Amino acid sequence: VLPPAERLPAGTHDVLVAPRSQPTGGLFVLPDKVWASGVLLDAPAASTGEARAASPWFIFVGTGVASDGKVVFRSSPRRDLILRTDIRTGESLPSFTVPAGTYPQGLLYAGGSLWVAARDVSAVLRLDPTSGKVGGQVAGRASGLQWAFGNLWISTTDSVLRVDPATLAVKATIALPPTLGQPAGMAATATSVWVAGSGVLFRIDARTNTLTKIVTMDGTAYGPLADGSTVWLVAGNDITTGGTVKPASLLQLRDDGTVAHRYPLAAGEIDGGLALAGGRLWVLAYDFARLTVVPLPR
Repeated sequence: VLPPAERLPAGTHDVLVAPRSQPTGGLFVLPDKVWASGVLLDAPAASTGEARAASPWFIFVGTGVASDGKVVFRSSPRRDLILRTDIRTGESLPSFTVPAGTYPQGLLYAGGSLWVAARDVSAVLRLDPTSGKVGGQVAGRASGLQWAFGNLWISTTDSVLRVDPATLAVKATIALPPTLGQPAGMAATATSVWVAGSGVLFRIDARTNTLTKIVTMDGTAYGPLADGSTVWLVAGNDITTGGTVKPASLLQLRDDGTVAHRYPLAAGEIDGGLALAGGRLWVLAYDFARLTVVPLPR
């Protein structure tokens, strides 16, 4: 049972990202710029609620977004392409073509490589982020990618794979209970890897590669995002059988699974992304093109 919700910290505010556009997803926060839902914002202004769109990019982003801090990578599954955009200027860069029929979806930039979840071939591809050349692959139909403890972690509907990025060998397979549903993200603290799903959050001890904790959520858990020894996530924003959307909660969980903070969020599909920067937590509501900026509690 989750504790009662607290009031949001003073200074919390919303930024409307793209009022007349279907948001395109993706959230990255740099010291001076914010990429949110296909719009480039001034970060200092957004952090105080005075943001203005610096360069609206109402372009097709696809189902996967990643960044190395300089380039935004976006998957275009039906065209078997990885699109690239300069994150500071918005200029398009040459795209990558992945093998035909792979249907690229989720993306992760880590360890100097771009990792691509290729749905239709049930594999994760390793790409050179400059040339787009495929340097190997790992078998498995990935629904989530995470870099932690020097390894690549891949979540599926029933397990998590821990992969050696140098050899692409699977070092461990951690089975998950069938209650997971469709995984909705992973995060890593100093000792653990957390996997979010439909109404549950799983904790994996990275030292022993074992499932050690199951936390029940009020609705699907989105995120999650590690902050030191704690994890932030959004939960409870599912659409009910009557067509209404449950109010969402912004949660901070300790590494033992107990709740440190619970804050209310406006109802909406808040699954566009979470980011930590400048002493603030940034929460993107995908369907409503709303960016909520929350000062971190002390």
